[in-house]
Amino acid sequence: RIIFCGKDTGYCNSYDTLFKTTNAGENWFSIPFPFLTFADDMCALNKDTLWFVMSGMFGGIFRSTNGGYNWINQYIEATHYPDKIYMVNKNLGFIRDGDAPFGGYIGRTTDGGFNWTLNTNVDTTFSDMYFLDSLTGYKCDLNIQKTTDGGLTWQWQILPQLNYANIMYKFSFINKDTIFGVGGIYSYPSADRGLIYKTTNGGVNWGYQIPDTSFGIYNLWYIDFVNKFKGWVFRPSNINLYTDTGGDTTLYTSIRRNDKQIADEFILHQNYPNPFNQSTVIKYEIQKP
Repeated sequence: RIIFCGKDTGYCNSYDTLFKTTNAGENWFSIPFPFLTFADDMCALNKDTLWFVMSGMFGGIFRSTNGGYNWINQYIEATHYPDKIYMVNKNLGFIRDGDAPFGGYIGRTTDGGFNWTLNTNVDTTFSDMYFLDSLTGYKCDLNIQKTTDGGLTWQWQILPQLNYANIMYKFSFINKDTIFGVGGIYSYPSADRGLIYKTTNGGVNWGYQIPDTSFGIYNLWYIDFVNKFKGWVFRPSNINLYTDTGGDTTLYTSIRRNDKQIADEFILHQNYPNPFNQSTVIKYEIQKP
């Protein structure tokens, strides 16, 4: 991860080393993490206050208040090891154990990471998180959810129903209304194609764009937009895509067959969200209209 706190000071974590710049990335120098530790994830609130999390035997949550030169271990849990952290402000923050749905959790702190409340509901973990303020935030991990009470409760948002995978791994915020996301897959007869989600009303409705199929990307893992026109999406070890027009002009809300074909056999598809929610949707096909 790379995070800038202002135009000059930035941090980047790489396994057992923290890299820091104070001149907008022209030069970087390294600051070793504490002995026998490495960073699964890192969060920099400002140029002085940082956190990193580490899974495994020596894991926990570590905090620095002097730009990474000294660290204290704020949290150790014997059975769960956090591998992701997001701090909204100096008090409110979240951690994740990525073992869900088999033992994963999300943790919430309101005192800067000294104490955490854990929720082991399998639908609560996150691969990406972003808060607009101390109350309103979003998180995604195979789905997308929104909170308006600082993360005490989360509400599902409905993604367009695709013919293969309607999931979201990462997103990029332009403002409170415009959000881009990646992770979903649309299946063509010849190949599968990664798509880009987009909303212009804060997630009340989501549509999606399908980049030129000649790129041949199965799905997209990361996304970052600097404004509503200019952004990048990519999948590691594959081609990177760039737009300076906000992506494709066509924004789909769903793709449906137009030939009215009747199914040859009864088919029961995977439900969503998972059945631990109060409700779930099950798609099926039957042999009559």
